[in-house]
Amino acid sequence: MSKAVVVVVLVVGLVGVLNMAAAAQQAQEREPILYALASFFIPGLGQVLQDEVQTGIVHFGIAVAIPIAGSYLRAVSPAPIVIGWSVAAAQFAWSLYSAFHSHDLAVEHNRRHGFALVDLDTERSMTFTGP
Repeated sequence: MSKAVVVVVLVVGLVGVLNMAAAAQQAQEREPILYALASFFIPGLGQVLQDEVQTGIVHFGIAVAIPIAGSYLRAVSPAPIVIGWSVAAAQFAWSLYSAFHSHDLAVEHNRRHGFALVDLDTERSMTFTGP
């Protein structure tokens, strides 16, 4: 009876170790700039490509809502040109935010999986004093 328990524990442990090894091999380094560019041109795309589907849908939804709300405000505003420029600025700002968020997701993924070689947050600058 005790030999069977030991065998079961060893098999379960071996399966667990193999699953962890397979998961570690599946983690790949991500290029943050590529995900940032994807989210800049289509807000939310970089998040979706990084398996953050709900966040990507929210980013895309806000990117669609900005011009819809802007067209409504232009229709009821006495100064539609101001609203038009404001909507364009808001759309550009949202695209930038989405790009930075997607970039940060990729950087965090790389740090979590040990791909980051230099931690820029804690790195100190070195100055050359000469001879």
